[in-house]
Amino acid sequence: MKITSVLLEANTPTVNGNVYPREVLEKMISESKEIVENGKFFGTYKGFDKDAIDLTQVTHRVTNIDLVDDKVVATAEILDTPAGERLLIQLDKHPQDFVLRTVGFGIVEHNVVKDYKLVAVNIYDKKDCV
Repeated sequence: MKITSVLLEANTPTVNGNVYPREVLEKMISESKEIVENGKFFGTYKGFDKDAIDLTQVTHRVTNIDLVDDKVVATAEILDTPAGERLLIQLDKHPQDFVLRTVGFGIVEHNVVKDYKLVAVNIYDKKDCV
């Protein structure tokens, strides 16, 4: 099963008020593209608490990330892992209740993101992303 979501929109404030200029998003995608194309960009359900992904919690692999009409769109494939299988049960029941979200770090000045390094794309419950 795959899930596709809009992660960010260029020049549009996010829920936390930050704005990502198109150039920043283009650079973020460019820096992530090779690892995505090599099939080595993984994520978890509801994120992770440490500075590294706990491989026992991996649920999916990001298979595509692109800028489409000023929107960063990603697709993730649910993996055949214990955590992926648990997530798949929930996705089968209510696929519309889940979204992909970015995890990363960068430089923000006056709510404008100047640089951003994408670390992961995780799956979250939509209700937790308000």
